Amino acid sequence: MANFVPLKNHILYCMDRLLEDHPVASPFLDAGCGIGDVSLHLAKKGLAGKAIDLSETACRRARSSLLSYPDVKVERKSLFDEHAVYRTVLMFDVLEHLKNDLPALQKANSLLDRGGMLILSIPGNPREWRWDDDFYGHLHRYSLDEMRGKLQEAGFSLMTVWDITFPWFWAMRRTYTLILRPSSARSGLSAEERTTLSSYSNAWQIPVFSDWLSSSGGRIWNLLSKVQFVCFRHCVRYGFEWIAAARKTA
Repeated sequence: MANFVPLKNHILYCMDRLLEDHPVASPFLDAGCGIGDVSLHLAKKGLAGKAIDLSETACRRARSSLLSYPDVKVERKSLFDEHAVYRTVLMFDVLEHLKNDLPALQKANSLLDRGGMLILSIPGNPREWRWDDDFYGHLHRYSLDEMRGKLQEAGFSLMTVWDITFPWFWAMRRTYTLILRPSSARSGLSAEERTTLSSYSNAWQIPVFSDWLSSSGGRIWNLLSKVQFVCFRHCVRYGFEWIAAARKTA
């Protein structure tokens, strides 16, 4: 559902609020950048860095969107093949696709300078597992204690965690996963292949209606986003996705 434009905009809005308390410093690494939304958002703020992804299609779209920002380099590359040092590592919708997620967190830690920051978004609450998790190639949904424990084991201290979906987007997802049937188009694909497609596909794409819902009511979506942030960002035990900031420990 992160490819649904109002939710994508809300995630970026929450990230901006998070960065007011935990500022991102250049250079940054956007690991698993997808089509480059996060990198583009940071580039517009004057930040420099690198965006990497394993999908050539996603990297091609990221390069296109970042064409006017030469200070952000886009490469088709695995996180484990990266060796530069960064002040900030971002991992949005990445860990849930990895069978062994701890080594990825440990690798991210090794790429960070002392006191560097990790910003990530992950699907939360195992009870929120729905058919769209399979559609996108997810392998995990995290409890808060599990996420905190993995970060600590990887050498991070969790600073902030907010829910980014409850109640508006949570209610929408509950509704469409109940009403819509999962597509059979991906039944023969592996989790890795579904992951490759996840950065630019939408599990609940309904012809005409989805596009109309995404593009209409901009002011209303903005208002709902602000209300949700102010009133519900701490409801991490109710929503289905979180944004978090963690600092590399000594």
